[in-house]
Amino acid sequence: MPKEKKRQGLYFPTTVERTRVIRTKADDATDEATQTVTKVTEKDGVYTVSVELKRCTGTDTQQYEVSPKGVALLTGPDSDSSTRMPMLRLDVKVGESWKTDVVKWTHTVGKEVEVEVTAGKYKALGWSRSGRFRWARS
Repeated sequence: MPKEKKRQGLYFPTTVERTRVIRTKADDATDEATQTVTKVTEKDGVYTVSVELKRCTGTDTQQYEVSPKGVALLTGPDSDSSTRMPMLRLDVKVGESWKTDVVKWTHTVGKEVEVEVTAGKYKALGWSRSGRFRWARS
């Protein structure tokens, strides 16, 4: 596995056991979830990252494709047959948007800002999403 310093610039954890907390606000509701990296594979600078997602409604497993181009949620049963749903694209400029087809969302990139949390100071990329989440599971 490449050393951590070669992973700089990726906006998603790519180290097993790394955990991140996600707080989402919509109208008056706030949701908090944690994602813990459980498995990472790398091929040609593209990482397939498996995470355990814990939230108030239960625990789920997700896979993401992470590269210097951005982050995509893989929505199929495995990374070889998955549909890519771009969650973060780094090839767009501040203020530009893109739409996802799997879930009807519009994503917009904001400016990079420095944030300070308990774990330290980090650079964060502003990002917003609009639309409704209507995920059909079989």
